[in-house]
Amino acid sequence: MPNPAKMSQVLSKIKGYKDPTTKRIEDWSWKPIEEVAQRLDYPTEVPDYIQGGYGQFMQRQLGRAQRGEMGPRDLLKAYGITQSSIGRGGLPYNTATKAGLKVPRTDELVRPEGAFAEWLGSPMGQKYLQSAERGEVNQRALSDIQEKFAPFGKQNQLIGQMAYGATELPKMGDVNKALLSDSDRFRKWASSIKGIDSAKPGFIGSLLGRGDVPTLDARQLNLQANTPPVGIGSIMKRGQGTGGLEAVDRLTARQKALGLDIDPSLEPFYQHLAHHTLWDKMGGAQTTHADLVKAMKDYKTGGLV
Repeated sequence: MPNPAKMSQVLSKIKGYKDPTTKRIEDWSWKPIEEVAQRLDYPTEVPDYIQGGYGQFMQRQLGRAQRGEMGPRDLLKAYGITQSSIGRGGLPYNTATKAGLKVPRTDELVRPEGAFAEWLGSPMGQKYLQSAERGEVNQRALSDIQEKFAPFGKQNQLIGQMAYGATELPKMGDVNKALLSDSDRFRKWASSIKGIDSAKPGFIGSLLGRGDVPTLDARQLNLQANTPPVGIGSIMKRGQGTGGLEAVDRLTARQKALGLDIDPSLEPFYQHLAHHTLWDKMGGAQTTHADLVKAMKDYKTGGLV
């Protein structure tokens, strides 16, 4: 049974809520927000482990962007981690490592983005980053991850994305300027990167210190939306991606309506941290993303290997 006080608090916040008006996805019905809150057991706050962990990491990343310290290597790491997460699920440790990938032993499922982040700290991962910063593709490094990432699937697609990252991302210009721009400009910039459609700017942004956009992933869709009248891909691509933008705006409005308690200093990151909260609640987990944080923080030129 839900806590009556929590239930009352949440229901009072979302009473009368209406989804934003849309032009491209009006035929796509979403679950009532009251049902969503019930499935989440009426959440009232962003948990401390998220605020003190990933929240503080995002705060540090924003500080780096404000000091002009973000560069191509940061973008390359964030892009690779984002791409490795798409369309793949967690695997048991023995399955995830059977092709030679080295990750810390765990009884929990090994997440693909965590495994890829660990690989970035390996000698071959470092060689990939060092070459990619110069706009060069290191074929030996790509062959290494192609072989070791095979248990997660779509490894050929991943190395194609990594090759694109190496040749194109160093040309993206001032990463810091993009991260500090307004929401519309940031989303347009992030969506211009191959493979980062309208649903994913929040994911890559969170790794770089941007937290005002949530990620519309499979778990959020399962929580929030009913089956669309056409395929997800088709509805998101409507109006040259406007359908996806409207869907993310709807998720943003819903998370704002929930009004989860958060430290005021972390308010700029509310949307991503709220997404993190809902994602963990749906999965019955406490995900720290320590492996992603370590990769973004430490895997520098000549860094930890």
